[in-house]
Amino acid sequence: MVELSLTRWQMAIREDDGDLAVQIAAEDDVGGLAVTADFILDAITRVACFGALVETLIQPFVYRETPAFCTTLDGLLLENAMLGMVDRAYGVGREGWVSVGESRWDPVLVITPVVLPGGRNDLGFVSSFENHIWPRLWVHGLSMAAIAGYLSYGWSFHQVWSGRPGVKLEEREYKYGVSELAEALTLDGNLSKAGLSLTFTVETKVGSHWRPKGGPLVRDCLLPWELLILRFPEFTSHLPHFRKQGEAGAS
Repeated sequence: MVELSLTRWQMAIREDDGDLAVQIAAEDDVGGLAVTADFILDAITRVACFGALVETLIQPFVYRETPAFCTTLDGLLLENAMLGMVDRAYGVGREGWVSVGESRWDPVLVITPVVLPGGRNDLGFVSSFENHIWPRLWVHGLSMAAIAGYLSYGWSFHQVWSGRPGVKLEEREYKYGVSELAEALTLDGNLSKAGLSLTFTVETKVGSHWRPKGGPLVRDCLLPWELLILRFPEFTSHLPHFRKQGEAGAS
């Protein structure tokens, strides 16, 4: 193995019909050797793995009922992963589909129950059309990468934020909406052969818009492994453990 100290890094990106052609170049200060690396990030991968908006892939959607599905590692169906453009990803909750979105600029996780994600186009991507079940939950300072970090020492975690954390409940009513900061948030997570299970328990002020009769607001969702593998690969480091667990159970 030869180690080089490279400087004068350059990168060029060119888009061609939705695909990205990337070239990375650098130079070795000692011997003057130029090193280049070229690769293509195709349009399908840009959407499936990065949630990009690729105009060349926008197609009419067939609006039909899209049933919820739950598989395990024993029967993965990557083609069933509920993925869309513009960071759209969907899990399964008690009330049906749940939209899970992240901001590309600030760490914020947005949890929104939806009646129907619409339908799929011919490429298998889900429509961005959503019929929301309010309220929408905004958790500032939280990301899927942070949740993966909570699982560094085990397969479950329990996190509590109190004292008016950066958690906002929002409802849109006609032109204007109602939003309110939460008093406390509890997040419970568990990783298993079925995927990542998350339960958000939100406390607001008694008598508030969301808590007129007291009691917390609870939102839950299961993110199947198909979704985690394609869109949130930081969780895939745990795959060997659960695969071995399945092999041990089958023997």
